[in-house]
Amino acid sequence: MKKRIIIFIGSLQTGGAERVVSLIASYLTSSFSSVEIVTYYNFPIFYEISPRVKIISLEDETHTKSILKNMKWFRSYVKRNNPDIVLSFLSVFNILSFFALLHIKVKLIACERSDPRYSPRNPFLKIIRNVIYNYVDGIVFQTCLSQNYFPRKIGKKGIVIANPCSIGENLMGKALTTPKKRKIVSVCRLIKTKNLNMLISAF
Repeated sequence: MKKRIIIFIGSLQTGGAERVVSLIASYLTSSFSSVEIVTYYNFPIFYEISPRVKIISLEDETHTKSILKNMKWFRSYVKRNNPDIVLSFLSVFNILSFFALLHIKVKLIACERSDPRYSPRNPFLKIIRNVIYNYVDGIVFQTCLSQNYFPRKIGKKGIVIANPCSIGENLMGKALTTPKKRKIVSVCRLIKTKNLNMLISAF
């Protein structure tokens, strides 16, 4: 019998975590009988996602900006649909999902996608994040550096999974035959967590 999974994230706009969610949600449709994405905001969807994935916006359902009311709806939705796993992305939404799902018998897996030293920027939220990670069922880290930031107890319940990538069959091996230029390109937001100073020094 296949299982049900709900993925929780802020939005499906442009961004690394959003791209990862779009890829793995589509991939998981072959392993789960039901794959759903619940976004907090009702922003437009940027990435292509399998039509077999159900996408729901909290704000569309609740018609409110109240965090408390939105989390109450999310709790009720999870209880009603009884998934086997809730997979939550990004520190702030990991915190929200943890408190929304307290005392509900569902496995909560938190996905830490940013450098935990700098994100979240609010020090109070960072403390809460560091505490609740002791109680989630599992954690997915993007790098070993992120995993090693946390105490051993938290690190041991986690696993490092690098970013997935998807490429069409028509492009397989194309890089081997394409003429090369001596250029290095980086594409990212101009924020501290991207550590562009180190990147420039490395170049």
